[in-house]
Amino acid sequence: MRTLVGMVLLLLVALMLVTAYLGLQAPEAPVHARFAREVDQLLAAVPDLERQRELRSRAGTLATAVSIPLSFHAPRLAVQAQPLLVLSVVRASLAVAVLPVLGTLVAIGVLLGLLRRRLLIESLGFHSLTFSYLGKALAASSAAAYAFTGLSPLAPPPWMLYVFAAAISLGAALWFGNLPPKL
Repeated sequence: MRTLVGMVLLLLVALMLVTAYLGLQAPEAPVHARFAREVDQLLAAVPDLERQRELRSRAGTLATAVSIPLSFHAPRLAVQAQPLLVLSVVRASLAVAVLPVLGTLVAIGVLLGLLRRRLLIESLGFHSLTFSYLGKALAASSAAAYAFTGLSPLAPPPWMLYVFAAAISLGAALWFGNLPPKL
């Protein structure tokens, strides 16, 4: 399991480094226009206009607050990182909005897994450690993908947050449903 966690963390670090490299291109680079377009598209998906304005202003305020300390150390870096930071804040807000769904799905997955485990104990069924480890790996990698999608501007579309939440739930069900009877 340590190898899996190490690989997932290494992949996340590599993806974040690529994101930082692309985000720190010159201000006239096309990637910054893409970030601005994506912010507009993400905010257009929010049905409430007041919530859209609030998200846009909060993202701009937070991006400015983060870029002010950057401007003392690297002024050029602070100006170039502004669109990247705004997009990251908007994506993080959307990921936080999906957290109740994630929590509910994980609770259901754990409950179903424990019910399956109890059924296997009573009927002398087969507990597969392989499926337990696969469930743990699925839950861990999906949680990492959820975090990356919620924080990175170069991640998959935000609707994938629901897919990752379902995958975490499935992984938890497999993990807890196949644990050995005596722990």
